[in-house]
Amino acid sequence: MRRYQFSWKSDPQTQSKIKEYLAGSYSQLLDNNEATVDPVVFRYCGNRKFKLERKDLGDNNSQVFKIGIEYRGTGKPTSSEDEFMGWINLEGSGIRNAGGIRGLKSLRTGHSGLDALILVTSHKPGNLHNPWDDKIDSRDSTMFYWGDAKQHSGKSMMDFQGNRYLKEAEESQIPILHFVRNRQSYVEFSGIYVMQKLETKQMTDQGMTIDNLFVTLERTQDRTVNCEWLRDWRTKNDWAERIKNGPTDWLSRIKPQKTGSNIQSKDHIVANIPSSFVQRKIKLANDRGNGEAKLYIGPVKNKEGYERFFCNWHPMNTYELDQVELLLYLQT
Repeated sequence: MRRYQFSWKSDPQTQSKIKEYLAGSYSQLLDNNEATVDPVVFRYCGNRKFKLERKDLGDNNSQVFKIGIEYRGTGKPTSSEDEFMGWINLEGSGIRNAGGIRGLKSLRTGHSGLDALILVTSHKPGNLHNPWDDKIDSRDSTMFYWGDAKQHSGKSMMDFQGNRYLKEAEESQIPILHFVRNRQSYVEFSGIYVMQKLETKQMTDQGMTIDNLFVTLERTQDRTVNCEWLRDWRTKNDWAERIKNGPTDWLSRIKPQKTGSNIQSKDHIVANIPSSFVQRKIKLANDRGNGEAKLYIGPVKNKEGYERFFCNWHPMNTYELDQVELLLYLQT
């Protein structure tokens, strides 16, 4: 653990900033001449700079992301010191310690897609090849972000996982959280965003012109994101429980959902089946047994409900079975 020593007694500018940030407590101290408590965290930002962050009393265990604040990212989500992956990850729904576009899988009953997207922009030099030039301005609410396609002789644009995540985010109402890595082992939260536009653009990588996704994002007016809400959003089935303690402006931009998407009636049955029980020939190409296959038995007169159940998957990713095939399917 590193320790830093600093002094503000000989620096009028630092004194002025501290008085400005803690104006209420400073005025109270001058008026009453009594001790007052106003907890503040001094975060070292590198290059001999510190950032002040007010900390609420009795809220030592609060896990809240605030715009402009850096959080410790050790790369070990089980570590008590990790304020990034450690606050976000759940068993079965977590982000990896690499990649700019990371998805958080839904843990809700009957849902196997993404429930959130985590974007990371790194301004720290590293060994990984990074051809993307994201445009982020903390003074502007609009952000431009590239997908993760690179020049590759054997891959096309949609063969990259991050681009598939972006495409799924375009078709669903999921929160998009963005972080900036300015130095090793720390990320700064820049806000929660909604997707405005997703398009295909060309970029240059290693002297070659390639296609890649390019997304325009708009930051909401929310200054904080409660990690408890982010966990409930992925795990709760009831809509009221999912939005409790959620970011107000972001929630106002999405459509409320009905509770219980897997409603069963006399004429149809819907269910999720672990894909380990699904025959190889009818699995998705990228399914290696860790996902789920969706089974719908019944009429397809309600096309909207049918499409919604299958998350608007492309017809090539859905399969129709006759009665005999269905029996064989259920026996596997």
